[in-house]
Amino acid sequence: MKKLNRYDLLALGIIVVSTLLSLKRLNIFPVFVDIFYHMSTAKGFDMAGGVVLHDFWEFAPLGRTHLYPPLLHVIMAFMYEFLPMVTVGKIISFIMFPLVQLSVFFYTREIFDRKTAFYVVLLITIPFNFYRSQALTNATSLVLVLTPLIFWAVEKNKLLSSVILMSLALYTHISMPHIVGAALIIYAVLNKDKRKMVMKTLAFSYLLFLPWMIHILINYGEMTSETFGTILQSEIHLIPMFFGFIGLVYCFLKKKHYYLPAMYFLSMIVILYKYPMRFWAHIALGISILGGISLSEIENSILRNQKRYGLRIGFVVAILFLIGFNLFDPVFSTTPLGNEFENKNPTILTLAKGNIAPSLITQETMDLCRIVESNIEPDDIFFITNPTIGCLITSVTGRSQMQGMWHEVQPDLKTPPSAAKLFIADTNFLNEAKKRNPDFLRNLTYVGRTERYIVFLQENKFITAKSKIPNTVFPKILAYILLFLSFVGLIIDHRFKL
Repeated sequence: MKKLNRYDLLALGIIVVSTLLSLKRLNIFPVFVDIFYHMSTAKGFDMAGGVVLHDFWEFAPLGRTHLYPPLLHVIMAFMYEFLPMVTVGKIISFIMFPLVQLSVFFYTREIFDRKTAFYVVLLITIPFNFYRSQALTNATSLVLVLTPLIFWAVEKNKLLSSVILMSLALYTHISMPHIVGAALIIYAVLNKDKRKMVMKTLAFSYLLFLPWMIHILINYGEMTSETFGTILQSEIHLIPMFFGFIGLVYCFLKKKHYYLPAMYFLSMIVILYKYPMRFWAHIALGISILGGISLSEIENSILRNQKRYGLRIGFVVAILFLIGFNLFDPVFSTTPLGNEFENKNPTILTLAKGNIAPSLITQETMDLCRIVESNIEPDDIFFITNPTIGCLITSVTGRSQMQGMWHEVQPDLKTPPSAAKLFIADTNFLNEAKKRNPDFLRNLTYVGRTERYIVFLQENKFITAKSKIPNTVFPKILAYILLFLSFVGLIIDHRFKL
């Protein structure tokens, strides 16, 4: 490990400051709703005793084919052995941003130089929508953490590390790892020195991923494709994008290992077609690497023209960029109604001010979990009008819900809500239902309420719908052992070239 210099200290200082400010705003975690699905899935794995191929905790009692790659859920299930699931969700949501900062710092410092690493960390910390997306899109976020490490392993010709890291990415998310793979393939076409390394990495990684890939391909017909947002819907952070495009041109001029970040940026454009909202957030990783390269070269040009005081002037420029970029973040955003310029605060300033919406895990939702747990048995099913909160309830109580949070995969036939043992409705839903059918509550017995929800037991004695846990295909203890061996392999390969 290289000895730290002042650029390293600046980069690590940014990471420490943003992390401490995140800790100060811990009430915002877990951010948004995606984590509730992951929490409920990890709970399902724990209940089943390992990885299952059928989701029994949503769309109960029929459930649905479980296609989501299992790595994140295995990690969360392992954490759940020691911590409450709510704490696990909070940690996973919190940790992804500092992890990607450290990951990209390590990669650019080792492959390029310390100055570039500082500027990359500076740029990736600017856009708050990237910070938020790292806390929100948990599985994708983990792939983004792994991506710079995969690039490092390929550049350093560490085959074992590159295969382990790429395999971990493939077992984390259903689509994002293939973008990394595409970038590596294009890189191999342009850089013949890395052709064998890339081909070996991808061949061994996809071979290890083959069991889950076959499972996805067999059941692919059950997935419904959706597009989220429009291509014109954007939130473009102008500072990283400006320097990023300068870096893109520079990388094509420099060639060799400079090609890889450029190819990664270009490979990510495919996200724009299906998920533009995420594209403009996730692109920060690629664009920040390119922008860091361009800023480093700009500073180098200053040093070359200032023989006597170059180093001092260059460092002063770095400090000025550090201060300026953390105070000012012009954003170009588009909506269906037209274009407008906004001036949004960078991440560190946003966290310092603290005007951020708190987490959906509140005293009310936890009270709702306690009501559910005290009124039905573990194999009973509940219905709730808000399936997102249903995932949270499942992750805390282990009870399965009759709806599902995401509908890309769902059973063709659904069990009617009347078959649920517990019925949970928000007050607006109940008021509308009673208007349409005054006898709506006839077979329901009130058992509790929170501010927004009222909970009823179904009095129908013929209720037979029960949640049934399927057989595991991979026991969790074996999954934990494989995960541990992966980390051991990475450590050994980092110290010794294998």
